[in-house]
Amino acid sequence: MHFIISDSFNLITQNNKQTKKFAAEVVEPLKVYVTLIERNREAKQSQIEIFDNFGKQKIKDIKIVFSECIITKMLFLGKALKVYTAAYQNIQKIDEEDLEVFQNSLYPPDHSSSLDFFFFSLNIEENKDLDITEEENQFSSINITFQFSS
Repeated sequence: MHFIISDSFNLITQNNKQTKKFAAEVVEPLKVYVTLIERNREAKQSQIEIFDNFGKQKIKDIKIVFSECIITKMLFLGKALKVYTAAYQNIQKIDEEDLEVFQNSLYPPDHSSSLDFFFFSLNIEENKDLDITEEENQFSSINITFQFSS
């Protein structure tokens, strides 16, 4: 019986040694591997968060740029609308009398023809040495006056 107990004891001791050896050879490297995997997972999660934050910030920046562009465009169009409104109101204020005043300013009553517009003004004193008669000189002068009513 002593032999069986001794063999059992040796067998248990041998199993303990093999278990410790197995633990040293397999379990310890697996623990290191698990730690390495956890670090990689944390690094990937950190990168994903960085990319997500970058994407969110990029969308916010694009939104700001487009919003400012649209606001600028609306301000410009608002001012243009004011100018067009004022122009429209001024056009609506024009009446027949204003048109007659404008037409009379284009065609002075002392000239016989609208062709007088196309001749340049020459002074009679300047024309004496050119031998231009008084009749020829009447077609060479032009007087244009513009009247603006407010």
